[in-house]
Amino acid sequence: MLFPLALSHALAMAAAISSRDFCRGNDFLQTGPRVSSRQVVAVLGRWRSYQQWDSIGVAKALDAVDLATVKPMSQMVGGRRWLTEEEKAQMSPARTPMRRDFCKRNGLVQRWIHDENVRLLPFKSKALAASVGATPRELNAEPISTLATDVVFDALSVSQSGIVSKTECDARRASYETEDGSFDEEAFAADLNRARGNVIFAYACYPGLLYALQAFVFYKIDGIHKVLDWADRFFGTLATQWQ
Repeated sequence: MLFPLALSHALAMAAAISSRDFCRGNDFLQTGPRVSSRQVVAVLGRWRSYQQWDSIGVAKALDAVDLATVKPMSQMVGGRRWLTEEEKAQMSPARTPMRRDFCKRNGLVQRWIHDENVRLLPFKSKALAASVGATPRELNAEPISTLATDVVFDALSVSQSGIVSKTECDARRASYETEDGSFDEEAFAADLNRARGNVIFAYACYPGLLYALQAFVFYKIDGIHKVLDWADRFFGTLATQWQ
């Protein structure tokens, strides 16, 4: 009698392990790169509130900058040459103290800071780990996928936006756990599907949006910053209204 009971228990445990995989929120046909539930949980299991990753690492470094000393940047280096792609990445408006200050004043958190800082936190949730057939120690030892951090933020923002409100961030993070603390893959997948719907709707209504942004040339970082703020708020508004 013991063997059938043990087998039944083992099968039930295996069935409870989440094995679903997920694509980016802007992957309309879901044919692109995927991350597993295990990789998603490896990100989610390191924090319960945005405050845990929004006050360390690059966020702390940006907060220490005196905005009065920051000068606008040009897309030219000394007026002699264009920036390389690597230099442009390093000077991304999303990574500036001005962008950070704007988000703090408006109750927002950033994708970039989440992606950078979440990997600095230890994995602690036993229930989340168990729901993907792992232990906290095992998930702590595994590298965090950059694709997984982006997929998680797509779900948190229900869009491809680089920002989301602090309140919505924590509320959605909480919704990805069931009552027993395991991973609620259905809730997570639902927010990713909403993200795809929001992105599709935005492109359908404003097909020239991306071209307009690309054609709008700025020479000061503040100008770029304002356009990106507008774009992020545009996608964020769709996320809350198109539901």
